[in-house]
Amino acid sequence: MRKNIIRFTLIFLFCSILSMNGKNIFPNSGTVFYQVFVRSFFDGNGDGRGDLKGLTEKLDYIKNLGADAIWLMPIHPSPSYHGYNVSNYDKIHPDYGTMKDFDRLIKEAHKRDMKIVIDFVVNHTSASHEWFQKAVAGDNFYKNFYISSDKKVNDNYVLQKDGKYYLYEFGPGSDMPSLNYDEQKVRDAVRETGKFWVKKGIDGFRLDVAQMIYSYSKERTITWWIEFSDYVRTYNKNLFIVGEVNFEGIDDSPLIAPYLKGMNSAFNFPLYNIITAHSSMDLVLTDFVQFTGKKNKIYSKYNPAFVDSVIIGNHDRVRFASEIDGNILKLKKAAVLQFTMPGIPFIYYGDELGMKGGGGNQGDPNKREPFDWYESGKGAGMTVMDPEIYGRTSMNIQPDDGISIEEQSKDPESLYNFYRQLIMLRKKYPVLGAGVFEPIGTPGGTFGYRITSEGLGYKIYAVHNQSFTKGCEIKVKGECIDLLTNKIYPKDSLVQVGTFSSILLKSDSIAPLITDYPTREVIVPEATLTIQIHVPDSTPERDVIYVPHGVSKYGVSGWNCATELKNDPGKLDYFIAKKSGKNTYSYTVKYKLGTKMEFKVYRGDWERCEATKDGLHTSNRVYSFSKPGSHIIDEYVDRWLDQ
Repeated sequence: MRKNIIRFTLIFLFCSILSMNGKNIFPNSGTVFYQVFVRSFFDGNGDGRGDLKGLTEKLDYIKNLGADAIWLMPIHPSPSYHGYNVSNYDKIHPDYGTMKDFDRLIKEAHKRDMKIVIDFVVNHTSASHEWFQKAVAGDNFYKNFYISSDKKVNDNYVLQKDGKYYLYEFGPGSDMPSLNYDEQKVRDAVRETGKFWVKKGIDGFRLDVAQMIYSYSKERTITWWIEFSDYVRTYNKNLFIVGEVNFEGIDDSPLIAPYLKGMNSAFNFPLYNIITAHSSMDLVLTDFVQFTGKKNKIYSKYNPAFVDSVIIGNHDRVRFASEIDGNILKLKKAAVLQFTMPGIPFIYYGDELGMKGGGGNQGDPNKREPFDWYESGKGAGMTVMDPEIYGRTSMNIQPDDGISIEEQSKDPESLYNFYRQLIMLRKKYPVLGAGVFEPIGTPGGTFGYRITSEGLGYKIYAVHNQSFTKGCEIKVKGECIDLLTNKIYPKDSLVQVGTFSSILLKSDSIAPLITDYPTREVIVPEATLTIQIHVPDSTPERDVIYVPHGVSKYGVSGWNCATELKNDPGKLDYFIAKKSGKNTYSYTVKYKLGTKMEFKVYRGDWERCEATKDGLHTSNRVYSFSKPGSHIIDEYVDRWLDQ
């Protein structure tokens, strides 16, 4: 099963197609992206809020890290702190500065040979957007800009003053009315918005919830993105367009692949789940290379020039450091895996420091806390998590915790310097992002792969030890160097691989470097989990306790809280917890190790979500099945959102 050689030459083809003259190709196999939430990054004017001026001031930090492309989360005016409900597509959020500040950011980034990609949030707008206001006011031009009905189809349809019910796919309280792409005027307006930003000098788009444009038709959604991409590329043929296509199961590649007809790339959420599972457990769960080969074969049918976008975190996820309690070995393992996978790595700001956020009963804003610049957690340019804006205060920025650039830049063994090393290696050896990947046999408890390219003259061997308790030895047939330590090993020597560590061996020999180990089929055990939920005294006995969740073999999949529990619970994965005591409910599940379950507790329907003591949304809870056997956890609901 693992004998087939899996070739990954698509990025080179992708690069040649993007640029006819072969110059200034974007992205190339050495490109590294850095995702920035401007509000939380760096304050350039002293008001405690991150802004474009501050980001421009810190371009050299991002460049010195090794990243040469930036994905900006929404920068447009919006009534929310996060910006994913846009109220004006053609302006800059006043907290972030002016259009002149944006122009300077583009100029300074391009001067440093850095690229800027912006978030493009066009599945919906804010209800405060002029389009929506005019539609509700009866303006004939805008009357069909949004999905509406004369009757209430379900609870996601909200009555407006014109007597119509408008669809809010993300829930009636989301302030995100859904645009109607059956209306030609909407498609025209969105195309012109894209054109506006391309002419401002951006280098690409990140497409928010790209699979939801036509919620009733995948085919029409794909056709729209082809139409949009063709249009904006008439103004810049080298644009990079990456989609957030939300399918996450290890077998979901066939669902993602068709969208690549209108995009260069889609975020590889299944691979994210594999990487984070491998990086938190002492088991070899699945073969990276086998997964990559199957996925590539499927993707190339739809776009022979596709490129992967490889992530281990973003603004919607509980930060990985919170999931594994900041364990440095696990953080470094995740980074090694990400930077030895084919495609383009994306770094979520602060992940290079091991920043925490969103775990436990924290809210979504805690996933987007201020970047930690200083040992004290305070200083010039440090942003402030104002509860009047975020709806939360910071819960993860602590003085003297080792999680700041001031502390880590001085420590050669820090996670920050490890990221810099990996990025430098990836740029020095582009084969790491665009080579031929072949599985190899390795000792028990480890897994590995060989990375080559025709005519290259050298090979790189990656071996990952999954044991937390003991190191292992790898016998090498010829001379090689470990790129992570710069240690040279002579022919027929034994290479030590530390506990839960990795090696990257470079060999100039044509002959295989590692040959004495058989390939193995790994049998993954299961774990049983009982979750006890303790609810407030105010919970009515008659109300059902629902637990919507998402799971897959190796990570979260299928999470779809936009569907009403009350109206159509069949469209949502959920458990019904059984009463097991006074104010206590429980349920039991069994999954294979490596599964990550994301869940939340609801009382009766979507409107009665669990909340913090101050009545605010909690983040989704996360549980990783990392040990065999039977386990029990207690979860406490402080109050319900509607109280």
